[in-house]
Amino acid sequence: MPPPMLDIIIKDDRWSLAMPDLQQSAIKAAAQALVSGWTMELHGGPCLCEIAILFAGDGFVRDLNARYRQKNRATNVLSFPAQSANDFARRAEGPLAPLLLGDIVLAYDYIVQEADENHIPPAAHARHLIVHGILHLLGYDHIDNDDAEKMEQLETMILHSLGDPDPYGRESRPVR
Repeated sequence: MPPPMLDIIIKDDRWSLAMPDLQQSAIKAAAQALVSGWTMELHGGPCLCEIAILFAGDGFVRDLNARYRQKNRATNVLSFPAQSANDFARRAEGPLAPLLLGDIVLAYDYIVQEADENHIPPAAHARHLIVHGILHLLGYDHIDNDDAEKMEQLETMILHSLGDPDPYGRESRPVR
């Protein structure tokens, strides 16, 4: 699969100050999520794809969450898919045109607080949420228990390949 075209936008400078290797870490996490999450039956053959990852603060994410999800509160990550599962199969542009997958927005304060509460480095938690967000862009979800289990196992496998621990604390459970 060709490497993704990533637009990395740092809206809140605290991200760069706290995580000097933020861009390289985001690129590795995004690439691994795409390679592992891409399925031929859902998405067709390999193609060049584009994703925007926006590193923002809680206020910006809260505003987006209120506007697009009618939830007036911050959250750790928001995903805005540009394609539906059916759109992948109907790609009219052909394999050489970039496929716009969508946007991911991460909230600095929320993520740092969650990382602190779970005793993990904020950079590892940010990588997890990038992976989580990209899987949403690819059509994965966690609405029901079976889908949640499948998505969590895929996230865990991807994060292990990046050298990060199981974000769900199930290190002793096998990953299928």
